[in-house]
Amino acid sequence: MQIVDVCTPPGAHAEVVEAAAAEGKAVLCEKPLSVDYASALSTARAAAEAGMPNATGFNYRRLPAVA
Repeated sequence: MQIVDVCTPPGAHAEVVEAAAAEGKAVLCEKPLSVDYASALSTARAAAEAGMPNATGFNYRRLPAVA
């Protein structure tokens, strides 16, 4: 299995995630998934329908409990 780590500027996340899902690749997308709700919903559906593992990364390194 191949994985795509989406680290592009936020405005390009949805396009890259949907393209990767269409190619059957697992996806890790850094936050935010998209810049608006409609795009995020469409992107999440595309990833789920591809049947591949997918996740959105949230980095909390500045959170006192994690630091």
